[in-house]
Amino acid sequence: MKRSEPSLRYDGSTKSTVTTPTTSKLRLFILLSALAVFAGAAAPAWAQDSLVPEVAALKSKPLDDAELHLPVDKLTGIEIDKLIVDLRSADYHTREAATEALLSIGATAFAKLRDAYATADNFELRVTIEGIVKIGYLTHHVFNKTGFLGMQQNRQLPLPSHETDKRIPEGTFGIRIGKIIPNTGAERAGLQANDIIIEMGGEPIDGTGAELFANFSANIRKTGPGGQLELTILRPDDGVFEVTATLGPVQRSSFNNVTGMREIIPIVDERFSRWWSLYFKPDKLAASASDAPPENPSDK
Repeated sequence: MKRSEPSLRYDGSTKSTVTTPTTSKLRLFILLSALAVFAGAAAPAWAQDSLVPEVAALKSKPLDDAELHLPVDKLTGIEIDKLIVDLRSADYHTREAATEALLSIGATAFAKLRDAYATADNFELRVTIEGIVKIGYLTHHVFNKTGFLGMQQNRQLPLPSHETDKRIPEGTFGIRIGKIIPNTGAERAGLQANDIIIEMGGEPIDGTGAELFANFSANIRKTGPGGQLELTILRPDDGVFEVTATLGPVQRSSFNNVTGMREIIPIVDERFSRWWSLYFKPDKLAASASDAPPENPSDK
């Protein structure tokens, strides 16, 4: 017998009277996303100002259905159709594999998923599709536009400074690396745990304390996937040298640990709720994009 757990509404509220079996990764992401909404509510002003420009622009950009018209090549279309069939399978592992594959395909699967949602004959399938589309929407608008270096910061005091190591410029602080995440730009650039980043782009990193880490992470996010960062590294036993790191997109498994991500997620999460209501809700599926009701300015 498959284990059922309370479903979580995508607007962050619980629905305790209904249980539905969903994949463990999907449940985890939905829960973390809901927690991020509450955590981001009291975000400091500097964090809001450091949003990726494309993500910040979503706050004022009108809703449209552009995500439903992304180009899909023939072979990918065939694969999506097969995976949607697998979502209806009685076998849990088949459904799990199909869910993960559709998450990997991302927003290009939205149009076919909307058709499947419209004809879904059971509640579990609709919940699964909604979860896949929500993650795909966040990936399309946030993760694929947000730079990711792939390191965990060691924030243990005292912070690296000229007082702790004379090779660090006076009046500035460095960021000590706590851990390198495999298969990321940090690993490919040769960064190691306990390295100290003392400059970015030839300039010291602004700020002290929490603001130091926030400014460092904001520069990474703004540089974006595919962008390159010139980092000056102090390796305590091996001197000072420079490396060039090529950034990737934020990994879905790491998003909740990325500095500033909790401030970004609520913006796109709220937008997704309105977008979903316009283009996926049963009473809206028959309407074309031109017939969709206008946004309510009071909702912004």
